[in-house]
Amino acid sequence: VISYKKILKLAYDENSVSFTYAGLDFQSRAGLQYFYRLTGYDDQWIDAGQRTYAAYTNLMPGNYSFEVKAFNQSVNGYGPITQLAIHVTPPYWQTWWFLALGIALLVGSLYALYRYRIHQVLAMQQIRSRIATDLHDDIGSTLTNINILSELSKKNLDDKKEANLFLNRIGEEVNISSQALDDIVWSINKDNDTVEQTVARMRRYASEVFDNMHISYTMQADKDIANRKLNMELRRDLYLLFKEAINNICKHAHATHVETRVWVEKKKLHLDISDNGVGFNTTVPTHRNGLRGLHTRVSKWKGEIEIRSGHGEGTQLRIVLPA
Repeated sequence: VISYKKILKLAYDENSVSFTYAGLDFQSRAGLQYFYRLTGYDDQWIDAGQRTYAAYTNLMPGNYSFEVKAFNQSVNGYGPITQLAIHVTPPYWQTWWFLALGIALLVGSLYALYRYRIHQVLAMQQIRSRIATDLHDDIGSTLTNINILSELSKKNLDDKKEANLFLNRIGEEVNISSQALDDIVWSINKDNDTVEQTVARMRRYASEVFDNMHISYTMQADKDIANRKLNMELRRDLYLLFKEAINNICKHAHATHVETRVWVEKKKLHLDISDNGVGFNTTVPTHRNGLRGLHTRVSKWKGEIEIRSGHGEGTQLRIVLPA
C-alpha cells in the first residue's frame, strides 16, 4: 500500500522524494519480494528484495510515475501494480509563458532597434537633403551673380572704373560662397559637436567682424554646458542665427558695444545678444531680410524669439531653442 494521494506535486527546488511501501498479505509478508521503478526516470524494474524503501534525488522538472509490485513466493505470482503520479514543477524561467515572454521581448527589442536605426537613417537623409538645398541656394545664387557680374565687366572693359567695380563685386561673391562652404564643412565635422566648440567659432567670427568696425564685445558661455553635445543641424543653425544677428547689428545698429551670452535652462538653449545701438520701433512692420531669416530658422525648431528695442535704446535679442 502506498499511503499517499494519487498525485504528488513537487517544486523544482524540492525535487528529492522517498517512498515507504508494504504488501497487504500479512500472513505471508515474510515471503514477499518487492520490485519498483520510476517511469520517466528509469523504466527498468529494480529488485528490492524485502526492502520496503525507495528514494530518488534531484529529479528534473517533468512527469513521473512511481510503480511498485510484490512477488508472493507462496503462490509464486505477482500482485497488482500500485502507482503514484509525480509532477516536478519547472522553475518559472523554464515555463512556456516565460519563454514566450522572453521571445516577445527579444523580438520587440530587435524591432525597436530596427525602427531606431531607420529613424537615424531618415534623419541623416533629411539633414543631407537640407544641406544640399542650402548648397544649391547659396552657392547656386552666388555662381549666378558671379556669371552676371563677369558679363557686365566684359561689356565695360573700356571703362576701368566700372570694370573694377564689377570685379570687386565678384570678389565679394566668391568670399560669401567660400564662407558658406566653410560653415557647412565645420557643421558636419563631429569634432565640433559641443557648445564649447560652437561658441569658439562664434567668438572668432565676432572678432573678425567687430575688430574691423572698432566695436567692443563680450561673449559668455556657462561653464557647466561647455561639453554639452549639439547635433549637427542644431549647432549649424545656432551659429547661423548668431551670424545673422551680428550682421544685422553691423548693418543697422551703429553700435559701439555688443554683449553675447549662451546658456541652458530647463532643457532649452538660450542665445542672448544685446547692443547699444540706435535701436528701432518693434511695433512697426519691417521688411528686413535678416529679421525674416531669424524667424524662419527659429520656427524650424519650434523655438522662441524675442526682440526688445526702441529708438536710442539699443536692441536685445533672445533666441530659445530645444537643447
